[in-house]
Amino acid sequence: IIGLECMSCHNGYPKFDEGSENKYSFVKNGIDCERCHGPGSLHVREKSSGILIDTANSIDYSIVNPSKLPIDLQFDVCQRCHVQGNAVLNEGKSFFDFKPGMKLSSVMNVYMPIYEGNSSAHIMASHAERLKQSKCFIETMKKVNAQPNSSNLALKPYKNALTCITCHNPHVSVKETNKDVFNATCRSCHSDSKKPDCSLSLDKRNLKNNNCVSCHMPFNGATDIPHVSVHDHRISVPVENKEIESIRKFIGITAINNPNPPREANAQAYINYYEKFGLGPAMLDSALKYLYVNGKLDVNKNITKLIHIYYLKKDYTSVIKYVSQVNSLNDKFNIKQFDNYYAWTAYRIGESYQQTGNNVGAKKYFQLAYQLAPLVPDFGNKFASTLATEGDFASARKIYSAIIEEQPKYAPAYCNLGYLILISDKNTGAAMSYYDKALALDPDYEAALSNKAALLAFTGDKANSIKILNRLLKKNPSNLQAKELLKSLNTIQ
Repeated sequence: IIGLECMSCHNGYPKFDEGSENKYSFVKNGIDCERCHGPGSLHVREKSSGILIDTANSIDYSIVNPSKLPIDLQFDVCQRCHVQGNAVLNEGKSFFDFKPGMKLSSVMNVYMPIYEGNSSAHIMASHAERLKQSKCFIETMKKVNAQPNSSNLALKPYKNALTCITCHNPHVSVKETNKDVFNATCRSCHSDSKKPDCSLSLDKRNLKNNNCVSCHMPFNGATDIPHVSVHDHRISVPVENKEIESIRKFIGITAINNPNPPREANAQAYINYYEKFGLGPAMLDSALKYLYVNGKLDVNKNITKLIHIYYLKKDYTSVIKYVSQVNSLNDKFNIKQFDNYYAWTAYRIGESYQQTGNNVGAKKYFQLAYQLAPLVPDFGNKFASTLATEGDFASARKIYSAIIEEQPKYAPAYCNLGYLILISDKNTGAAMSYYDKALALDPDYEAALSNKAALLAFTGDKANSIKILNRLLKKNPSNLQAKELLKSLNTIQ
């Protein structure tokens, strides 16, 4: 699924259909000027009306020129997309809200894991964060900050610092930039005539075509995406002892764009590391340490994250306990969002009620999730299932059909619609057809395999039913429903 977080970095801002995960009414054809220079309407209006600025002597404030921003804001323009990590949005913010010239931390905090050892390891889009760790960057910043303000630096105060645009022209593809451009940047500092600019012997340098980048910014694999290589932007002297470098110990996580992120953001970051990256249940315990629960005010403030954590822990009783401490929860969550977080919270509450046998509570919150995000198929699927359980087959069928029309590759809707048709219309042929459609999309979908096996047994096709059940149990030996059906079929003469 190409969600808004992905699309908002890999393309110009799209028109997004709220209540969905990945539906767009309009998608741009690539990155546009606005992503680095901000909205251009004021700039166009002023130039069209004859308001001109001599940019050799003054800053034109009708549009953002990243090279004239303070260095932290320059980096934030690039880091919006070129620092890949665990992005946690601030309350009420979306991936649409960052504009060049803003602090990135005013919209989101981007977290990355901290490891002890293996300093050469890096993830794919970590260019700016890695560059800041370089001695080259640190030393140029010292020199720039030591300079007194002068007229020639007023317009571009960090012109002589090592930033992204020192090496990269944003208007020219890196693939079209000759390597000599990058090496010239190195030699602009490392050209002391009293000593050679490189300690490596001439023969070894010639093997590398005298290319500084090949040694000091090695091209190697990223830790997060397989089969992808990228230059490490942490400029450093190559380390020979790879055995020592390979030892890594996870220490924790940190927000790389904000030294003092909110406690709630820290908690959400740990939740994300558990849910998205599978770092283990200790992440959830770490998240809880950042959430106060000393009274109703604390619970009310942190309710969404508390529900999220205990739902992931499968502690459904605790989810319901915290829900009972918040008044008018429906009103609190009755807001559509780009990330559907409130809708997912309602869904988690519904699941918790269902797991504890409260179908009335489950229906209430599944319906709320569906109302907030009707284009997320999981929500409609769950709500329709509760309606079918109550005998409202017509409403359930309408929702399943709508899911299939909107998401024709969503296997659960076909499976559930087939079962509904079987119990309401007694139409075994149509039910089997829907089970087969679900399995064509997901051959290992257990619910569809179970339903098809049961229907085959019902229609007298014992051999094929046993065949499917054996296939299912090979994949999941703990499926009790399949075990019971197989046992009953094996006892039939």
